[in-house]
Amino acid sequence: MRSSRGKTNPVTVLTILGLIVAAWYGFHMVPLVIDNLEAQEACAQAVNIAAGEGAEAAKGAILHRLNEVHGGNPPAGWHYVIDEETGVESEQNGLGVLGDNIEVVINEQAKTIDVSLQYDRVVQLKPLDKRTTTHFSIHKSGKTR
Repeated sequence: MRSSRGKTNPVTVLTILGLIVAAWYGFHMVPLVIDNLEAQEACAQAVNIAAGEGAEAAKGAILHRLNEVHGGNPPAGWHYVIDEETGVESEQNGLGVLGDNIEVVINEQAKTIDVSLQYDRVVQLKPLDKRTTTHFSIHKSGKTR
């Protein structure tokens, strides 16, 4: 059955609206997923570092890779920081991961290493004045040498 000229097909309107919403959501969430991939790679690298240098070196490697400039490249992502003196909020580079968010367990008897990282990302949904928080949890395991 054909629609007469000049009428709008509701399926077409819903499809276009769905594509617009998907693009808007992707615009906000894809960077978070890409930054999470960087964090997963940092945890996998930390397993290797823990095998050779210990748990504290592994924690330091994760903190350095996710919060500081390394090799001329900026760190993954950004995070909000509130200045304690002025109360002004600003964006800073890095994921803002703290040492408390990282757990490195070396089990000498089982000859295993477990690295866990948990962090939250806050995203400003533009053009809305709404923020959403996404929680990420990463766990990587490996064997000691």
